[in-house]
Amino acid sequence: MIDCMEKLKKRSEQNKSDCWDLTVMIKNQDEYEKKIQEVKELNQEIVRMKGKILDNKENLKNFLKVSEKETRIADLLYIYVYLKFDEDTSNSKSLSHKLEIEQLLNTVSDNESFINSEFMQKDLKDILPWLESDEFLKSYKLSFERLYRKKKHILSEKEEKIITKALNAFGTPDEAFTALDTTNAFFGKVILDDGTKEVLTQYNWQMFLENPSQSNRRRAFHTFYKFYEQHKNTFAAFLKGNYQELEFLRDIRGYESALSMALDRICVTPKVYDNLISNVHKYININIEYQKLKAKVLNNKEYHLYDTYVPIVELEQKKITKDEAIKIVKEALKPLKEEYLKKFQSIFDSHAVDFYSNEYKHNGAYHWGCYDSPSYVLLNFNGTYDAVSTLAHELGHAVHSTYSKENNSFEYYSYDTFVAEIASTVNETLLSFYFLKNAHTKKEKMYIFFLFLDKVKDNIYS
Repeated sequence: MIDCMEKLKKRSEQNKSDCWDLTVMIKNQDEYEKKIQEVKELNQEIVRMKGKILDNKENLKNFLKVSEKETRIADLLYIYVYLKFDEDTSNSKSLSHKLEIEQLLNTVSDNESFINSEFMQKDLKDILPWLESDEFLKSYKLSFERLYRKKKHILSEKEEKIITKALNAFGTPDEAFTALDTTNAFFGKVILDDGTKEVLTQYNWQMFLENPSQSNRRRAFHTFYKFYEQHKNTFAAFLKGNYQELEFLRDIRGYESALSMALDRICVTPKVYDNLISNVHKYININIEYQKLKAKVLNNKEYHLYDTYVPIVELEQKKITKDEAIKIVKEALKPLKEEYLKKFQSIFDSHAVDFYSNEYKHNGAYHWGCYDSPSYVLLNFNGTYDAVSTLAHELGHAVHSTYSKENNSFEYYSYDTFVAEIASTVNETLLSFYFLKNAHTKKEKMYIFFLFLDKVKDNIYS
């Protein structure tokens, strides 16, 4: 087992080569303030268009151009402050900038809450001739078809303004959860079998669950969840806040359920979702049999939730370095051909990956970016097989986004969760096949195979 007791560095102690470079988005404070001013000016320009957007084709074109420019700058600011905050959630300056941009965007949303209501004063057929005859507007036809499909759920200007103000307030539970789960999360120490005490963190939690000793896993499990048990009422309040937000939106927009509202946004019918859930339930016995097999191989008297992540084959792991991990993933992804690998490498060349954990860094891993930024990736890399798999997974998202930005206009480059996980899961699967192919012993091959089955289990049943 890899040592999971490394002391976390402070953010200032990290090597720059291991950190993402956010100056690609915004170089300094002057540029930051300049972009804020640009958003404010563009917002006021849009406000002055109120009541005149659909007066003629030129007004519509002008609105779309100004709106895109405003949104792209606002997206850049938003992504920038959140990435800066996530690299060290205790940094007061980063928090101040995050709150500043949130307030700016709340104001923008409030000022522009009239837009969809103004569009609904006409029908799609009224503007369709413009969308079909003008070269610039042709590219927006699909966007307007999607907008008018939701016409019955778009309310009056006054009601839309109320919704906007309410949503600004509803965002508090999400922010409070992040603060408690990251910045203020202290799990204490785990007493190991040999009597030593080790600090438990979000960073090493997964490695504790892979400890070959069931008693070590059990103590780590209870220590970890003791924090959440102590704050269960707080977390319940966060959940209640999220539920109330969804119920408020569902009710006021006239949807039958929060699910139908969410699926309508991405043009997926409830039948597709229900079929997915139904098939997971239909084949749940596969997961049950798999867990029974693991329990039998582990040969413990009892089998608990904290036993489900431990490899059933003990394998002395060499800690995989950052450079080795990148090389391994590139080799594994060779079936995707040269163009893909060049885009993969470009993510690292643009210093868009934040590799290692540090104090108060956001836990887990994710990919994020906008149309005018690199495809950024946050990791908490620890040198394990699982960490290499996470690298492959998040780079799948990053390269997917790079392709999407290169092949779509701003209006259409974003994609929904229903397709987002395909690229990342393919990468993980290719990596597992690579590890299996290059395993030197039967024991190592079994170890990799069961890790792959755990990934399948997590993706389908978790």
